Amino acid sequence: MQRNVEAAAFGSGQWQCVGRTIAFMELHKVVFELFRHFDLQLARPLKPCDVTSYGVFLESNLMVKVTEAVKE
Repeated sequence: MQRNVEAAAFGSGQWQCVGRTIAFMELHKVVFELFRHFDLQLARPLKPCDVTSYGVFLESNLMVKVTEAVKE
């Protein structure tokens, strides 16, 4: 039986969360705004990170440098 990660958080069928669509819209908006206002760079681009997979990729030792985006 394959498990749906989305169903774990928002339920399914008649018990599905009413605010599911709004929650996903808000998540997309937050991610978009973060990338619009900040620049992300790997702090150590030549050093590999450790990756573990449990159906979702988990990276450790991945250092990211965050700076405010330059406004043009």
